[in-house]
Amino acid sequence: MESEQRKGFTRFEGVLGLTVLGIALTVCLAPLPWGLSTEPAARATLQAKDLAVTVSDYHREKGHWPGNDQGEIDWAVLTISGPSSPGFAEAATGIMDGEPVPPEDKPWLREIPVDPWGRPFRGAVLAPGGDRTDEAVAVVVLSCGPDGVLNTDLENIWHRTGLKDAFDGDDEGYILRQTLSGGSG
Repeated sequence: MESEQRKGFTRFEGVLGLTVLGIALTVCLAPLPWGLSTEPAARATLQAKDLAVTVSDYHREKGHWPGNDQGEIDWAVLTISGPSSPGFAEAATGIMDGEPVPPEDKPWLREIPVDPWGRPFRGAVLAPGGDRTDEAVAVVVLSCGPDGVLNTDLENIWHRTGLKDAFDGDDEGYILRQTLSGGSG
Protein backbone atom coordinates (compact mmCIF):
# COMPACT_ATOMS: atom_id res chain seq x y z
CA MET A 1 0.00 0.00 0.00
CA GLU A 2 1.32 3.25 -0.97
CA SER A 3 1.11 6.04 1.54
CA GLU A 4 -1.08 8.89 0.47
CA GLN A 5 0.69 12.12 -0.06
CA ARG A 6 -0.85 14.86 1.91
CA LYS A 7 -2.09 17.95 0.07
CA GLY A 8 -2.61 21.24 1.90
CA PHE A 9 -2.37 22.08 5.59
CA THR A 10 -4.09 20.66 8.58
CA ARG A 11 -6.41 22.97 10.48
CA PHE A 12 -3.89 23.32 13.27
CA GLU A 13 -1.15 24.37 10.88
CA GLY A 14 -3.47 26.89 9.22
CA VAL A 15 -4.51 28.45 12.54
CA LEU A 16 -0.90 28.53 13.73
CA GLY A 17 0.22 30.23 10.52
CA LEU A 18 -2.51 32.87 10.73
CA THR A 19 -1.66 33.52 14.39
CA VAL A 20 2.02 34.06 13.60
CA LEU A 21 1.09 36.33 10.68
CA GLY A 22 -1.30 38.34 12.91
CA ILE A 23 1.36 38.82 15.58
CA ALA A 24 3.94 39.88 12.99
CA LEU A 25 1.55 42.43 11.46
CA THR A 26 0.64 43.79 14.91
CA VAL A 27 4.29 44.26 15.81
CA CYS A 28 5.09 45.95 12.50
CA LEU A 29 2.04 48.21 12.26
CA ALA A 30 1.56 49.18 15.93
CA PRO A 31 3.99 52.13 15.78
CA LEU A 32 2.07 53.59 12.82
CA PRO A 33 -1.08 55.18 14.26
CA TRP A 34 -2.05 56.47 10.78
CA GLY A 35 -1.21 59.95 11.94
CA LEU A 36 2.41 59.61 12.90
CA SER A 37 2.87 63.36 12.94
CA THR A 38 0.05 63.86 15.48
CA GLU A 39 1.86 62.11 18.33
CA PRO A 40 4.53 64.82 18.75
CA ALA A 41 1.83 67.49 18.42
CA ALA A 42 -0.22 65.93 21.22
CA ARG A 43 2.91 65.62 23.34
CA ALA A 44 3.72 69.30 22.72
CA THR A 45 0.24 70.32 23.87
CA LEU A 46 0.56 68.26 27.07
CA GLN A 47 4.00 69.69 27.80
CA ALA A 48 2.69 73.21 27.15
CA LYS A 49 -0.15 72.65 29.63
CA ASP A 50 2.28 71.46 32.32
CA LEU A 51 4.52 74.47 31.71
CA ALA A 52 1.58 76.90 31.88
CA VAL A 53 0.57 75.44 35.24
CA THR A 54 4.19 75.75 36.46
CA VAL A 55 4.26 79.44 35.46
CA SER A 56 0.96 80.01 37.24
CA ASP A 57 2.20 78.24 40.38
CA TYR A 58 5.37 80.36 40.29
CA HIS A 59 3.27 83.53 40.17
CA ARG A 60 1.04 82.32 42.98
CA GLU A 61 4.03 81.62 45.23
CA LYS A 62 6.34 84.49 44.26
CA GLY A 63 3.84 87.25 43.46
CA HIS A 64 5.34 88.11 40.07
CA TRP A 65 5.62 86.52 36.64
CA PRO A 66 8.85 84.83 35.50
CA GLY A 67 9.55 87.08 32.57
CA ASN A 68 10.21 90.49 31.16
CA ASP A 69 8.11 93.65 30.97
CA GLN A 70 6.65 92.62 27.61
CA GLY A 71 5.16 89.49 29.17
CA GLU A 72 7.53 86.96 27.61
CA ILE A 73 8.26 84.05 29.95
CA ASP A 74 11.93 83.68 30.84
CA TRP A 75 12.39 79.93 31.25
CA ALA A 76 15.84 80.45 32.81
CA VAL A 77 14.16 82.04 35.85
CA LEU A 78 12.36 78.74 36.47
CA THR A 79 15.38 76.47 36.04
CA ILE A 80 18.31 75.54 38.21
CA SER A 81 20.55 78.45 37.34
CA GLY A 82 23.19 80.34 39.15
CA PRO A 83 25.31 79.42 42.16
CA SER A 84 22.59 80.27 44.68
CA SER A 85 20.03 77.90 43.20
CA PRO A 86 19.89 74.41 44.67
CA GLY A 87 19.87 71.33 42.50
CA PHE A 88 16.95 68.92 42.50
CA ALA A 89 18.68 66.66 45.04
CA GLU A 90 19.15 69.57 47.44
CA ALA A 91 15.62 70.81 46.86
CA ALA A 92 14.21 67.33 47.51
CA THR A 93 16.10 66.95 50.78
CA GLY A 94 15.66 70.59 51.71
CA ILE A 95 19.39 70.90 52.53
CA MET A 96 22.08 72.76 50.57
CA ASP A 97 25.59 73.18 51.98
CA GLY A 98 24.31 71.97 55.35
CA GLU A 99 21.65 74.69 55.52
CA PRO A 100 17.92 74.49 54.79
CA VAL A 101 16.97 75.50 51.27
CA PRO A 102 14.78 78.61 51.37
CA PRO A 103 11.46 78.04 49.57
CA GLU A 104 12.10 81.03 47.31
CA ASP A 105 15.21 79.31 45.91
CA LYS A 106 13.57 76.06 44.88
CA PRO A 107 13.97 75.11 41.22
CA TRP A 108 10.78 74.90 39.20
CA LEU A 109 12.20 73.13 36.14
CA ARG A 110 15.26 70.94 35.59
CA GLU A 111 16.19 72.64 32.33
CA ILE A 112 14.85 75.03 29.76
CA PRO A 113 11.95 73.14 28.19
CA VAL A 114 12.11 72.02 24.57
CA ASP A 115 9.29 70.78 22.36
CA PRO A 116 9.21 67.34 20.69
CA TRP A 117 11.13 68.84 17.75
CA GLY A 118 14.02 69.97 19.97
CA ARG A 119 13.26 73.70 20.01
CA PRO A 120 12.52 75.82 23.10
CA PHE A 121 8.90 76.50 23.95
CA ARG A 122 7.66 80.07 23.61
CA GLY A 123 5.68 81.54 26.45
CA ALA A 124 3.92 84.75 27.36
CA VAL A 125 1.61 86.14 30.01
CA LEU A 126 -1.06 88.17 28.26
CA ALA A 127 -3.93 90.34 29.43
CA PRO A 128 -6.54 92.42 27.68
CA GLY A 129 -5.06 95.86 27.27
CA GLY A 130 -1.57 94.51 28.08
CA ASP A 131 -1.75 95.08 31.86
CA ARG A 132 -0.70 91.82 33.53
CA THR A 133 -1.69 93.24 36.93
CA ASP A 134 -5.34 93.23 35.85
CA GLU A 135 -7.78 90.71 37.20
CA ALA A 136 -7.65 88.38 34.17
CA VAL A 137 -4.59 86.98 32.44
CA ALA A 138 -3.75 84.16 30.06
CA VAL A 139 -0.57 82.13 30.35
CA VAL A 140 0.21 81.03 26.80
CA VAL A 141 2.83 78.37 26.15
CA LEU A 142 3.40 77.16 22.64
CA SER A 143 5.63 75.18 20.35
CA CYS A 144 6.38 76.49 16.89
CA GLY A 145 5.68 73.00 15.56
CA PRO A 146 7.72 70.90 13.16
CA ASP A 147 8.57 73.82 10.89
CA GLY A 148 9.97 75.93 13.75
CA VAL A 149 8.16 79.08 12.58
CA LEU A 150 5.89 81.03 14.92
CA ASN A 151 2.62 81.27 12.97
CA THR A 152 0.38 82.41 15.83
CA ASP A 153 -0.30 86.09 16.47
CA LEU A 154 0.22 86.38 20.23
CA GLU A 155 -1.15 89.93 20.30
CA ASN A 156 -4.62 88.69 19.31
CA ILE A 157 -4.67 85.29 20.98
CA TRP A 158 -6.59 86.67 23.96
CA HIS A 159 -9.72 87.04 21.83
CA ARG A 160 -9.76 83.51 20.49
CA THR A 161 -12.37 81.25 22.00
CA GLY A 162 -10.87 77.79 22.33
CA LEU A 163 -7.76 75.71 21.93
CA LYS A 164 -8.83 74.39 18.52
CA ASP A 165 -8.69 77.80 16.85
CA ALA A 166 -6.15 79.47 19.12
CA PHE A 167 -2.99 78.48 17.28
CA ASP A 168 -2.19 79.05 13.61
CA GLY A 169 -0.22 76.93 11.17
CA ASP A 170 1.41 73.93 12.81
CA ASP A 171 1.87 75.69 16.18
CA GLU A 172 0.75 73.65 19.18
CA GLY A 173 0.22 74.90 22.70
CA TYR A 174 -1.97 75.62 25.66
CA ILE A 175 -3.72 78.69 27.07
CA LEU A 176 -4.33 78.85 30.81
CA ARG A 177 -6.82 81.61 31.51
CA GLN A 178 -7.08 82.69 35.11
CA THR A 179 -8.42 85.39 37.34
CA LEU A 180 -5.98 86.97 39.74
CA SER A 181 -7.05 87.77 43.24
CA GLY A 182 -5.92 91.15 44.45
CA GLY A 183 -4.53 92.15 41.05
CA SER A 184 -0.86 91.43 41.93
CA GLY A 185 1.58 91.39 39.04
